[in-house]
Amino acid sequence: MKPLPEVSGFRQSGEKINEGGVFVCAKCNAKQTVKPGRYLPKCSRCKEYGYWYQI
Repeated sequence: MKPLPEVSGFRQSGEKINEGGVFVCAKCNAKQTVKPGRYLPKCSRCKEYGYWYQI
């Protein structure tokens, strides 16, 4: 997998999350709850590694 470029204000799939919370896929707006200390998964709706933002 080719690494994604850094985008300000967004998190990437595979990035470790320290604070936890609800994240939204930037491509399809699917919501995912991530617990502290876990990694952001790939999106279960669009089946891709991409960008997430926290709400």
